[in-house]
Amino acid sequence: MPLMLPHEPVLVKPEATGTMLRSAINLTLCLCLSIPAFLGADDVRAQTSTRRTSAECVSLIEVRTAALVASDWQQLDRLAKQYIQGCTSVHDAEAVANAHSDIATSQFQLGNMMTALSAADTCINVFYASASCHFMRTRLLLESGRLRDARAALAITEKLVAHLIAKAETDLQRPAPPSLQVLNHSRLNLLRAIESAIDTQIRPQLLR
Repeated sequence: MPLMLPHEPVLVKPEATGTMLRSAINLTLCLCLSIPAFLGADDVRAQTSTRRTSAECVSLIEVRTAALVASDWQQLDRLAKQYIQGCTSVHDAEAVANAHSDIATSQFQLGNMMTALSAADTCINVFYASASCHFMRTRLLLESGRLRDARAALAITEKLVAHLIAKAETDLQRPAPPSLQVLNHSRLNLLRAIESAIDTQIRPQLLR
């Protein structure tokens, strides 16, 4: 059965907080992993031989998103670890890092701050260019009362987000297949939502 790709980008409200933002990150990732045009020719050939496994891994991300929306933190943690164990060799570093970010989210919600911070650090180590990983780490440092570290993390996060927004805007100006344009719009929407969350959720607390 062919993949049914969305014709509209993933939308993220400017006031998106916590669960809504993480959900949008997962949905954008599913979109990315479902678009063959996003892959190079060699990757498309490689994906053909593992298409079922890749589809199963995308399904795991979708189920994680359901657990996230339901605030079922135990299940989110279990599903993220299951994804890392079974899908690290199937999906790229960005997707794997996102699973570590979900673990950071679940562990924070379960009251395990040190484990959450460790997962956020792993998220960054796996894929440094992930704005969501850096945003999560900044938020956790703020919540743990490590204000000096949070300010340093925020400075890095803001620079990375600005860089990625500029890149996403440039990508949108280039000719591309419609499905890839949907992905580019989704990425830009997500980055702007993270930028808004920094302005409304993080910076005000650090300036108090």
